[in-house]
Amino acid sequence: MLQVLDRGAHAVSWEVAGKPVLFSSSLATSSADTAWRGGVPVCAPWFAAGPDGNQRPSHGPARTSLWQPLQATETATRHRLEVDRDAAGNKASLELVAAATATGNTLVNELTITNRGEREALVEAALHTYLQVSDVTAITLRGLEHCRYFDKVAQRECEAGPTIEFGSLVDRIYELPGGDAAETVVADAAMARQLKLRFDGARQAVVWNCGPDASPSDLGAGEWRNFVCVEAAALGGTRLAVGERLVLRSRVTVAEAMNGPV
Repeated sequence: MLQVLDRGAHAVSWEVAGKPVLFSSSLATSSADTAWRGGVPVCAPWFAAGPDGNQRPSHGPARTSLWQPLQATETATRHRLEVDRDAAGNKASLELVAAATATGNTLVNELTITNRGEREALVEAALHTYLQVSDVTAITLRGLEHCRYFDKVAQRECEAGPTIEFGSLVDRIYELPGGDAAETVVADAAMARQLKLRFDGARQAVVWNCGPDASPSDLGAGEWRNFVCVEAAALGGTRLAVGERLVLRSRVTVAEAMNGPV
């Protein structure tokens, strides 16, 4: 069963074969001031503090606003939200529609931002997916080895590199050459599965795990080990003409690992 909150249009729970695919903190809460820690937060119409670094709240109002439910079943939801400010802080009329659909072993999250205003609007977006893993220090993340990235911890641009090692704070923004990533795979031998991700409409992939020393207060003791964020993102600012839209989609499929069933 797929569970999605009206606040944030936030997918918080989805399982395959009795195993959670989305991670949620044991301390997660949702309110007008606090986004649910885990699941698939919708970051829009800006990411972090926006392109100019001055926008508040962090990751935009979409995460903590109450959305209008348009559809709600055990396997599919659609929500709508109107936002009156763009990623530059300018007055705007943006229509956001978030959809989540679970079919078999695949979950698709989609965000559409349409400029309903009378002037150009600047937007960013990300689907901040928290994936459940057995132990982040033991997983293998494949598919981004040939992508340049910005290391937000070291505050520097980096050339493509080998497999990421988790165990301390990891916060990287990978540039996807020509747009969408072909496929990113989280291989988890202990859970006997692979999580395969494909993005549409993304220019970047964000990889994040807080490690033991940067855990937020709403994360349970030791729970940093049990997730990795691999996010579809359209950062840097997309200028939408009147009537134009941005569509961002993240698809995660649960597959068998080499050494056992899902």
